Amino acid sequence: MLQDLLTGVGLVFFIEGIVYALAPQTVQKYMKRVAKWHPFTLRRAGFYAALFGLMLVWAARNQL
Repeated sequence: MLQDLLTGVGLVFFIEGIVYALAPQTVQKYMKRVAKWHPFTLRRAGFYAALFGLMLVWAARNQL
């Protein structure tokens, strides 16, 4: 289980690193836009992103 956790965290760092390396200006633009969001909207977006990630992990584990 620890191996799976470390693999997941490693993939997050890898994907974020690639995005920052390939499109730093786009990331900065998006960050400026997100900073203007209402906290409730940001919280809701985070919740949906987490739920989507959990569903992906569940689907991968159950081979769906």
